[in-house]
Amino acid sequence: MSLIVTAKSGADIEPVPEGLHLAVCVGLYDVGTIHSEMFGRDARKVILQFEFPELPPLESGPRIMSRQFTMSLNAKAKLRAFLETWRGRKFTEQELAGFDLEKLLGAPCQAQVMHTVKEDGRTSANITTAIPAPKGVRPVASIKPYLFTVDALTAPVLPESMQTWIADLVKTSREWQALIEKPKRLRPAAPTAPLPAEDDDDVFGAAEDAEADTDRDYFA
Repeated sequence: MSLIVTAKSGADIEPVPEGLHLAVCVGLYDVGTIHSEMFGRDARKVILQFEFPELPPLESGPRIMSRQFTMSLNAKAKLRAFLETWRGRKFTEQELAGFDLEKLLGAPCQAQVMHTVKEDGRTSANITTAIPAPKGVRPVASIKPYLFTVDALTAPVLPESMQTWIADLVKTSREWQALIEKPKRLRPAAPTAPLPAEDDDDVFGAAEDAEADTDRDYFA
């Protein structure tokens, strides 16, 4: 799933041109465990967001694109293939045991953008892959890198700045539903009629950086 993220609808926005573009990872959104009707299973999802600082900005801000992945590094996972081409090397066994995705924030790359034509005739742009940025080249993003994880929420309230489509996705997650149910579980039980004296039990209910080198290895 790939989406162009802007403040406007996609109907009147020219998509990012096809080809390789310098980009910077400016957003990492762990949106939680989402159920797929197509595959009939739940999977943890993460969204990577990229700014294209060398492209002319829109009226609403810089050119940004996103891509959603299942949060997995198994052999067939699309996230693993995407990160390995971006890194320019395979994951080691040690990295596969636990790789910190937060390392991606602020990391540069060259993003390959391809176009697809939808049934309604509109053209959408999709990030198909990423490769390392040229040696010595570090594009500068205008957006401060942003990290979100649904596990950090203590109440069902999302940041006001979050794009609507991401917020809607978070609200379908198992973790969000648990936050909604939590107040119900903690709510005192409704008053009931008094029990007979011989059964006078307690019946009340039970009451979560500094500037780096241009050739820095962001994935070390």
